[in-house]
Amino acid sequence: SYDGFVDLTVSDHGPGMTPDERARATDRFWRGAGAGQGGTGLGLAIVAELAAATGGTVTFIEPEEGDGLVVRVRLPRSG
Repeated sequence: SYDGFVDLTVSDHGPGMTPDERARATDRFWRGAGAGQGGTGLGLAIVAELAAATGGTVTFIEPEEGDGLVVRVRLPRSG
């Protein structure tokens, strides 16, 4: 817990995202240039909307080492 919030952090070792892609990643129906077949581009948009509705945030962070991406979802602690 951090100042009344709980953080969920997810990281991968994929190709990562450019700063421009990270800025658009929560746009509805947006998909990165290298996105494979399938999907609608709604997943991260839904996560961001739900987080915002509860007073939380979604942050995309460039990993300290190597390739990939780190995503932090910060939600207010209940009760």
